[in-house]
Amino acid sequence: MLLILLARLVLVRRLLATHDPSLSAPLPPSLTVEGVEEYLRERDEREAPLKPGGASNVRWAKGVREQAEVVVVFVHGFSAGVREVDPVDEQMAAKIGATLLRFRLSAHGISDLGRAGAALKVATRDVYLRDIAIAFALAKLLGRRVVLAGCSTGGSLAVWLAAQPWVGEELAALVLFAPGFAIAKLGTAVYDCLKWLVLLLPRAASETVLNTLNGPINRVPVISEEQKTIWTMAYPTSAIRHVIGIYVSIEVGVKMRRLRLPVLAFANPADKVVDFGRTKSNLHLMPRGRFESVTDSEMAHTLTGPLSPSSVDFCASCSAQFLIDNGIR
Repeated sequence: MLLILLARLVLVRRLLATHDPSLSAPLPPSLTVEGVEEYLRERDEREAPLKPGGASNVRWAKGVREQAEVVVVFVHGFSAGVREVDPVDEQMAAKIGATLLRFRLSAHGISDLGRAGAALKVATRDVYLRDIAIAFALAKLLGRRVVLAGCSTGGSLAVWLAAQPWVGEELAALVLFAPGFAIAKLGTAVYDCLKWLVLLLPRAASETVLNTLNGPINRVPVISEEQKTIWTMAYPTSAIRHVIGIYVSIEVGVKMRRLRLPVLAFANPADKVVDFGRTKSNLHLMPRGRFESVTDSEMAHTLTGPLSPSSVDFCASCSAQFLIDNGIR
């Protein structure tokens, strides 16, 4: 039995550290900047109907539908939606004269709660890795230089992408809001054991472990009516297995010291969703990483945007200035 578990551990680590080579070119070769919005519409229609304002969308620099010098791509977190940090991403892009792409992750923003939960349950790590590869490929059509901005798991995906060998100099910087590298709820020691158990066990057994710890349904605490228009408020706890897969993929496959691009990250030390200490230590390993502690946001994890409006001006201005200081505008 021990040998079987060790063999599975080696296999899982190997799988999590590798990726599908087709991710380097995930778009139709004929797609041009003029076809980006239609591509996004067709992609969103496959999971329609979506929540109002929940679809991927492009806000063109100077209102002109052509490739800009810089594009900011915002990728939201798990169970959230494209307006998660609104208007921070919009203000950041405006301050540097960039086009803004808000990109919806698969299985997110679905209007019917039952269908939304079912979609999140089956959207695997590989689905999300393909999503971030698609977002980056679209961004390269929209702008000559790409700034990837991500919140929570969207930030995790941005870090994963930045480490891939097929990502070139078009990726100019990362701006991260409470990026996830480990789950905080159970504590660091418990999570570091749980992650391997969840990934090593067969799916049914893995789901049983997660359901035992949290119950079969994970319910997002209601903060406001607006929150319900952005987040999927309840989903199967077993869907968290896919998030853990993303986090461990980064742990075993990304060398933080090798990320040479500018990276700015915001995090709140009171965050009970993702591990603040892990985020801070990872940023300090990055040669051009900058870490900003946010302590006065209304929500510790969703630290800016509609749920934490008091930090919007700070996060937007700090992000824009960081990009300008690094010659990105």
